[in-house]
Amino acid sequence: MRATDNSGGQLLFMSQEEGNWEVYIMSAGGGNARNLSQSPSSNDGLATFSPDGKQVAFASNRGGGWA
Repeated sequence: MRATDNSGGQLLFMSQEEGNWEVYIMSAGGGNARNLSQSPSSNDGLATFSPDGKQVAFASNRGGGWA
């Protein structure tokens, strides 16, 4: 697990828990993590919150190269 950002009591992290890199979100206080990227055929990571904390952006190799 690698934490990549936090905002409003939420923590973004990337993990290979499901075999490839995926982006997850969970409460900074603990609890169940939710897979945000859900793409078993690609690697996703380096997530960050938008300045208002309402959206998440992340890098992915879904299109072939990292973007």
